[in-house]
Amino acid sequence: MEMLSVISNYILIFVIVSLIMTILHVVGIWNVFKKAGEPGWKSIIPFYNTYTLYKISWNPMWFWLVLLGGLIGAGLLSFATVTVCVILGALMELFTFVVRFVMYYRLCLSFGWGVGKYILTILFAPIMFMVMGFDKSVYVGPITN
Repeated sequence: MEMLSVISNYILIFVIVSLIMTILHVVGIWNVFKKAGEPGWKSIIPFYNTYTLYKISWNPMWFWLVLLGGLIGAGLLSFATVTVCVILGALMELFTFVVRFVMYYRLCLSFGWGVGKYILTILFAPIMFMVMGFDKSVYVGPITN
């Protein structure tokens, strides 16, 4: 019985921390969207918030490629007994992983942030979105280079 109590306490802590991080993320993204001229309500809709991040930082076409790549990669990885499928699936998932980091970098550039804040954004995204949303940085639009 003691073990069940410990496990339930850990689950409760996990749920509370997850809820706090989600709220921080939504509030931060809401203000980032407002700075970029997008309605803040887009931050609470799954997938649409990510699409909007790609739109304000880079190009929405990359969102669709990442979404498609993730679906294809996951589908290929489900064929675990076929080596070629596993390799191709892993490459597709790696592609989506890299493109997501490039999007974060371009988002930081579009708010005038450098590499240091980009690294912090990767490590502590919800907190850094709060910083991005509430600091004095100005949205300059997607950087084209």
